[in-house]
Amino acid sequence: MIELPPAPAWLDDAACRQTDAEAFFPEGHSAGHDAAYAKRVCGGCPLHAIIGCAKSAVEANKDFHIVGVWAGRFLPYNSRSRDGALRDIHAIAGVPYEPSTRRTDTNWPRPCVKCRRQMRQRNTSAEHHPGTVKHRSDDYCDTCYKARATGNEAGTFIKAVSA
Repeated sequence: MIELPPAPAWLDDAACRQTDAEAFFPEGHSAGHDAAYAKRVCGGCPLHAIIGCAKSAVEANKDFHIVGVWAGRFLPYNSRSRDGALRDIHAIAGVPYEPSTRRTDTNWPRPCVKCRRQMRQRNTSAEHHPGTVKHRSDDYCDTCYKARATGNEAGTFIKAVSA
């Protein structure tokens, strides 16, 4: 049996604890608009929970290209739009922000907007990036991109299987 680490203490008082987690990870082209609800929920958080959330986001972003609403800030998939949000989150966490000068440093691996699996760049091998799937286009993995093109809901199935 896999033992999960305990939840951070700040989460006990977090407003998001009473909200569907999906609201904090909006998908697709309307993600920025859909994030408004989650940002309002964050507005009900006590300061220590906002700071804890920001610190968690900073830590998680070291290893993964995190997306969604963290500490009341929306982190989109697009690296051009996320710099300001990352700068804000680092300020809230009290951690200096050093933007990456290389696009690949902040973008890969990154999650598919549909199934949330971590994607690698098309020109890299699974052998060098274990546990990732190939990026296709428009922030979709190969499987979800094909499913979207044919009208299937592959990403929904993948989420259910991997959950």
